[in-house]
Amino acid sequence: MNPLLPITLAAALGALCLASCGPDTVSAPTVSSTPAPPTATAAATATAKTTGSPTPPPPTTAAPSTPAPPISATGPIGQTLTVDPGTVPAGSVVRVSGYDPGKSCSSMTILSNAFPGPQEFAGVHAVTAPVDATGHFAVSVTIPAPTAPGGYPVTVRACGGNFGVQVTLTVTAPH
Repeated sequence: MNPLLPITLAAALGALCLASCGPDTVSAPTVSSTPAPPTATAAATATAKTTGSPTPPPPTTAAPSTPAPPISATGPIGQTLTVDPGTVPAGSVVRVSGYDPGKSCSSMTILSNAFPGPQEFAGVHAVTAPVDATGHFAVSVTIPAPTAPGGYPVTVRACGGNFGVQVTLTVTAPH
């Protein structure tokens, strides 16, 4: 097959369109048989193939690790529960905090099977946090290293009843 045949055919079709469509239509594409000069990337690849030495990859910089954001819930009377960070690898520490607008309890029982034992309530692992005079409570908890990755509900019991808020802590594989 003649290598100029596709170029000649494209030029003929373009001329045919101009002749039959008129000058107000889109012009035919310009066809060139001259190859474009190689780009810098193509030249580097050609050099690498010629010399046998690989082109070194661009330097990479590891992005700094940022902690996951906290997760929070607010109940109907303004009670709050926050777990910070909301996603952690097993073996890490989370801070559980909240607010009791009724300021009616001296401590909160915080429940989650992501927490270590031995304290439990109704078969769910638990920790206790004191409540200050303003109604705020907080406690730091280390998630045990063997904790399986997954989502773990975190709830609170206050003065013998459900506190009315829940968040889900996400545990990932340990680093």
